[in-house]
Amino acid sequence: MRAILSLGMTLGIGLMSVGAATAPGVDALGDIIGVWQSDTTNGTSALSSCAWTAQHGAVLCEQTITTPGGVRHALSLFTFDPGAGKFVFYTLGQPGEQMRPVALTIDRHIWIYGGQARDANGNWSRTVNDFTAKDSYSWRLESSTDGERWTPGIHGASKRVR
Repeated sequence: MRAILSLGMTLGIGLMSVGAATAPGVDALGDIIGVWQSDTTNGTSALSSCAWTAQHGAVLCEQTITTPGGVRHALSLFTFDPGAGKFVFYTLGQPGEQMRPVALTIDRHIWIYGGQARDANGNWSRTVNDFTAKDSYSWRLESSTDGERWTPGIHGASKRVR
């Protein structure tokens, strides 16, 4: 009986893992897998290490951010909600902060974070990452007063170093 229960649990866990690995859409997150070094923009650069979670259901990135004021660390989670058919991004910029979901749209190799709601000043802001090149990506911050026409702000690039 114990052997049958153990076998059942093993098969169940194995089937859950297969289900997670084949979740529709999740593979689009593969663009960010690797170790990335950003260029320096306004005295700030970042080293990001991004890998699939153990069951291939999400991507977890750890960042070391070097600024003129010192070094800090951040943790980001990219996942896919198969029920809603949408990507979601979470980030923990400082220990103790809350992790709130941020909408993430992926169209081929273009990722857009945020831009769905006004900020405290009544403007919209979003980040765009372009992963079209295999071993580098460009990023830019954009703002808008109407949520339709976007003005580029600071921008830069990151190179895959591993």
